[in-house]
This record gives sequence, structure tokens and C-alpha cells, in this order.
Amino acid sequence: MKNKRLVAESLMILCYIFVLYHLSALCRYGGVKRHLLWMLLGLLVFCATLIYLLITDTPKIKNKTAFLVKLMSLIGATVLFTSNIIYSAIPYNGKLAWKIQDLIHTREVTLTHNNVFDTGIEGILDDLTAALNLPEKLYIAEQFTVDFDGTGKISAIEGFLYGKDENDQTRTYLISYNAKKSKKIYVNMDGYASADFDTDSLLSPMIDVLALANWKEQVAEWEQDYDVSSYQLLYLGNRSFEIKDGLVTVSGDSSEIQKLNAGGSVKGYEVSLHMPELDTVTPIRYIANPKYTSLQEQKEQEQTDASTKNSSGIGKCDTDEDGIQYFYLTEQIGWKFKILDAAAGSRFYGLQKTTDGGNTWEMINEDPFVGNIGVSEGLVFYDENNGIIGLTCAGQDWSNLYRTTDGGNTFTKIEFPGAATGEFYFDMPRKDKDQLVVLARSEAGDTTGVKYVSTDGGATWNKAGDF
Repeated sequence: MKNKRLVAESLMILCYIFVLYHLSALCRYGGVKRHLLWMLLGLLVFCATLIYLLITDTPKIKNKTAFLVKLMSLIGATVLFTSNIIYSAIPYNGKLAWKIQDLIHTREVTLTHNNVFDTGIEGILDDLTAALNLPEKLYIAEQFTVDFDGTGKISAIEGFLYGKDENDQTRTYLISYNAKKSKKIYVNMDGYASADFDTDSLLSPMIDVLALANWKEQVAEWEQDYDVSSYQLLYLGNRSFEIKDGLVTVSGDSSEIQKLNAGGSVKGYEVSLHMPELDTVTPIRYIANPKYTSLQEQKEQEQTDASTKNSSGIGKCDTDEDGIQYFYLTEQIGWKFKILDAAAGSRFYGLQKTTDGGNTWEMINEDPFVGNIGVSEGLVFYDENNGIIGLTCAGQDWSNLYRTTDGGNTFTKIEFPGAATGEFYFDMPRKDKDQLVVLARSEAGDTTGVKYVSTDGGATWNKAGDF
């Protein structure tokens, strides 16, 4: 009996340590399926041995040394693995930290108004406002989409909204809804957004346009002509168009659109209705109060932009009409990328420099991204020698930043502590007083991630919390 009890005590202690080990590993690295089975097995054996010890007679402690060894083993294992679990809960140190962040910043909202024909976009916003107290004035970052079937039942919602609350604080809401997966709208709150509060990005005009458009009748017509399961409303704010295909005026002067026959462009708040399954069918683009700009007016505006480029564009990365990014440090000194080759959505770039305000450009580096290809993310120079450029993959799942200290003649890849290659999407750095700030995300578009700062011009970087 004595030997059986000794074996049971030893097995119970080993199972206790075994379960704590897998729990700490789960918190640090994730892998529920991998660790949970072992934890359950360990708990079963632990409980079985504990019950055995409880129902058998407890002998008096004769070997105090052995007892102390067992006790210290339990205490030591508890302290060690509990410390690891706590460490994993600290931001950026483990999977547990990310789960905690999700719990803090993610909300689930029941979509009560799930028929866009009946309650429109307003119904979606009513559900969100009731749960989250949305700001009265909302803006979109990039786009807002609603997918629905022929009866108006909503199947998906995607959008990134932001606005200022009653305390004049900026709030962001990354919205995602998929009826096949859940009846809840998932909202990730308080992420990072480049919130410029531009009136072109106001959300309310989408509601106004749809109130005037015959989009429901158009869906009914398409239902008779096409065999599709889904329709989508797409809103991008105040947009410009150079062709009139699909444009339908819902307010204002419809003749403005007809002027496109002579070239130029029209601009106005617009909502597109289309069938994602049939990209061969031209979307119906409902536009409010379109304003026409002639080719001559466009040319004059381009000349004005060109003449003011060196004064208004100094110190920021811009993109020309060919999609090439450039940066001016002064009115005379600037840099720009040049595409040397392209394949499968990726490009191979060279770096050019001007010292005469863009009249002439000299190729100073035929391989600034040190052998890597992708899509340029931007470039910025802080003086004539120090600068940073960015490169991302075609899908924007990750990106890398490269630093120069000799005016662009050579570059080296920036290494961020705790960030392996291909693991994060790094935004181009922004200057905050005497330091540089880089936001690292799991992929482009994420609203949460890791913040890195540098106080030596980008030579070294340190983690500085989350965002």
C-alpha cells in the first residue's frame, strides 16, 4: 500500500506539472488542438490519482526530506509556469495577449434589421448605434459594402468607419458580417485609421443617394434576366468618373453626365449596384449632383498642380499620373522610383534623383530593395542622406522597410525586434516630434498591431505598445 501511494503521489505531481506546461505553451504560442488533448489526458490522470489518495489512509509524514522535495516541486512548477502565462498576457509576448486584445476591442452586435429592402443602410446603423453608441457623423476609410440576395436579405457587410464621439475623441469601427458564419456583426474598435475627416468620405450621402435611386427596381429587373445569388451596394464616397457607362443621376443636372462625350470628368457622391458573380454586366452607378470638369479645366488644374508641386508637395510622398511614387525634400532635390521590370503583379524598381526640381532625373540605384521585388509602399527622406523606402507583396500580407544613410545610393533592410520576415505589414514611418513611429500589422488594413519607435533616425527600433 505504501509503494502504491508513493507512485500515486509522484504521478499526480508529474501530471500537475505536465498540465501546467501545456497550458503555458498554449498561452504563449497557441495551438488549441495540439495542447488541449494532452491537457485533458493529464487532468484525467491527475484527478484519478487525487481521488485515490483521498480515499486511502493518509500515513504520517516520516521522511520530511522527501515531503519537502515534493512540495518544492509543486511550488516551483506553479511559479515558473504561472509566470510564463502572465508573461504571455503582456502585449506582443504571446497568443494570450492577442486574445485579450480581441476581448477588449471586439464587440458582437446582433443584426436585427437584416433586410436592406425594408430598412436600408439606416437599419444596419441603428443596430450598431444601439450597441456601440456610434458618433452622429461617420466617415468611411476606403469603402463600405453590403451584399444581399434578391429578397433583400443581407448576406455580408464590410466597412471601416470612423468619427468623433461626444468627447471629441476619434473612434474607429472595423465592421464585418457574414451570414453564413454568424448572425452577429463583428466590430473591431479603437484601431488605427488615417482619419482626415474629409467631406468626400462622409457616410451619410450613401443613405441620401439610395433614398433617391431606383435600385430596388433594378434588382427586381436583374432577377428576371440573370441567375445570380448575390447583389452588392458599394460606396466609395465622392468619386470622379471619366466615362458615362452605368452612370445614373439621382439629383442635380443630368446633362452634366452627357458632357462626358466631349471628354473630361464628373464628380459626385456615388453608390454602385452590381452583381459580383457577373463582372461582364456594367454596374449601375447612382450619382448625386454630378459636377462636370472639361478637359481644358483638367489641363489647367494639372498645370496648377505641377506649378505648386514643389511648394505644396515638399516633405510628403506623392504619386504621379503613371502611378510612380516620388518625394521632394526641397524645391530642387527629390527622389522617385522607376519600374525596371514587372511580372505577376510584382515590380523591380530603380531609384532616381533630381537636383533641378524634376527637369532631369539621374538613376542612382538600380536595386534599392536589395534584390527583392513587389509593390512600392512609399519613400521619405529626412535630409539629403537619410531616408526610408517600403516594399510590400502584391497581396499586402507583409512588407519590409529599407533605410539609407547615403542619399539613396545604398539601402539596408530594417530589422524590428520580435518581427520575423514576412510576419508583419509595416506602415511607412511617420515623424512624431523627435522620434519616428512605425505601425506593424498582421496584414494591410488591420486596425490593431504593434507600435515601434526610433529615436536615432531609424537606426534602431523598440516596441512602444499597441494601437
